[in-house]
Amino acid sequence: MIYKATIDDTMDIYELEKETFQEDSYSCEEIETLITHKCRETFVIRDSDYLIGYISFNLYECQDKIQPKQMKRLYIQSLCINSKYRKQGFGRQLMEYADLQANMYKCESIYLHVKQSNKIAQELYKSCGFTISCILKNYYKKEDGFMMSKSLKG
Repeated sequence: MIYKATIDDTMDIYELEKETFQEDSYSCEEIETLITHKCRETFVIRDSDYLIGYISFNLYECQDKIQPKQMKRLYIQSLCINSKYRKQGFGRQLMEYADLQANMYKCESIYLHVKQSNKIAQELYKSCGFTISCILKNYYKKEDGFMMSKSLKG
């Protein structure tokens, strides 16, 4: 089941971050900000009391470069699934949940950043309808990244 994260989820998310992203993981303070900031939404998926994974995203309003109007975009800031639960559909469930939220907020697109070396995540995102928009040179400490995006309006 997917739940809105609370401050009580901080340490579980922190431990999952450290295990998964190592030196690129968020600090406890950054995780608390993901959970409590008014412009961010963070959701967890659990098996009883055990954290399977989480997703955190932001809603942005920006000026469209082609048409003079405001457009809403959802930015997936982080998606993380415990290694024991990967390839079982939990990442897809969280991505679909982000899609639902983006549609609820009437967003025109969703975007995210991913390490160039993270082929497993890229395959998940591609299977969810995302395409590579651009290469981000030196985006991560030691490597390039990709911006991937998905349009929600025809």
